[in-house]
Amino acid sequence: MVATVYGVDENRTIILIYHKKLNMWLPPGGHINDNELPHKAAIREMKEETGLDVVLLYKPYVLGNEKDKVQIIPAPHHIQVENIADGNHQHIDLVYFAKIVSKEIKINHKEAADIRRYTVDQLFGDEITKNVRYFGIMAINEVSDLFASI
Repeated sequence: MVATVYGVDENRTIILIYHKKLNMWLPPGGHINDNELPHKAAIREMKEETGLDVVLLYKPYVLGNEKDKVQIIPAPHHIQVENIADGNHQHIDLVYFAKIVSKEIKINHKEAADIRRYTVDQLFGDEITKNVRYFGIMAINEVSDLFASI
């Protein structure tokens, strides 16, 4: 399982990395470690790959009281199944939308050859897949709208 983050900044742009192994522009993300909660993995992966801190966008749920043993964690925006290019396996990808709350980008050269901010218009470039374009635009709109109303 993997966690992916479409991070949106105050200028209505998203961060994408050029993934070295897959040779394509993707949102930051990666495998969820053993005993790691998915939303924590999403935040960690964003920090590791870009140096940026984020606040995840999610609908909070309130159930029960303090005596309950149930913990409600941020739900992903959506879950997708990806056929990995090597053809040997699939990833179940928990995809989060988030607001970027720090400024300085620090690229992790182990995983990314490049890192860029994309506006909605720039997401229509030929180098961006239809899937990344679709969810990138959705993230920009949803995150910007939510945080503008607070």
